[in-house]
Amino acid sequence: MASASVMRKWQEAEAVLDKYRSTILGKAGVVHVGVAFRIKPAKKGKAVAKMTKEVGICISVLKKRKNQFPAAYDGVPVDVIGISGRHLSPPALAAFQPGQGLFPVNHGPNDFGTLGAVVTDEDDDSLRFFLTCDHVVPDVGQIVKSSLPGNPDIGKVPPKKIGQRSTLVDCALIVPKPGLDFTDVIPGVPPPPFKIGKITLTDAQNQAAVFKVGDKTGRTSGKVFQHDGTIDIGGVMMINQIGILGDKGPFSFSKGGDSGAAVFRDKPGAPAEIVGLVVAENQQGISMASHFLEVARVLGIMP
Repeated sequence: MASASVMRKWQEAEAVLDKYRSTILGKAGVVHVGVAFRIKPAKKGKAVAKMTKEVGICISVLKKRKNQFPAAYDGVPVDVIGISGRHLSPPALAAFQPGQGLFPVNHGPNDFGTLGAVVTDEDDDSLRFFLTCDHVVPDVGQIVKSSLPGNPDIGKVPPKKIGQRSTLVDCALIVPKPGLDFTDVIPGVPPPPFKIGKITLTDAQNQAAVFKVGDKTGRTSGKVFQHDGTIDIGGVMMINQIGILGDKGPFSFSKGGDSGAAVFRDKPGAPAEIVGLVVAENQQGISMASHFLEVARVLGIMP
């Protein structure tokens, strides 16, 4: 829980931002501005970068340049973030470990993603699907094969693709192969059903703890940095994304191969609460995840 002094500084920073918001947004290349905790860079040979309790104005730009902004506005420090980012996997096929859980989406030795969860249709819980990112599934109607020896089939992309890659989400469903022997339980992830949660400004203020299980990096933990982050991926501007800084520093929460991993609140002993779907990372090594409430709405699913 953020302390009273931190909340007071946050409110003071918001008042200053309100004063300069139009000036900041009027500058070329600025796509978003908000209040956030500052990230302390790692010193050479020392500990990794981490979030501090120092409040600042965070300005997201298409491209960082020297002397774009003053170091502070009315005493409130300024951080500038380049929002150009990349998906954590290019278009790919899918892989699956029968009987042990859902793992990679794989198209080659370096091109892969993650099947993050088994979900059901919101109107018919007998219909089950594999959930991942839209950018890691093949074309409509194609068979989805495993990268395991023999490349067995695990399912297919529906003739009418169930998925969307937009400014808010990057998500898709794969229909399991009939009779496929699989479990709903993913190693390291609480068993379903999951509660669907929402990451809010309060979570950013409290640096809420979250975790994910991905094919590349396994289980990793991190803290919510933004509840309304922005990232530009190949000219597609994704907004209202969850920004997450890994507990081991930038680029530690997710890496190439983790796209499609489900993000959960990290509250031991509490009911499992799914909050996001990993889609990308930005230049600063902050992972971006689509809000799961929006994913569920777009796909018409329940975890």
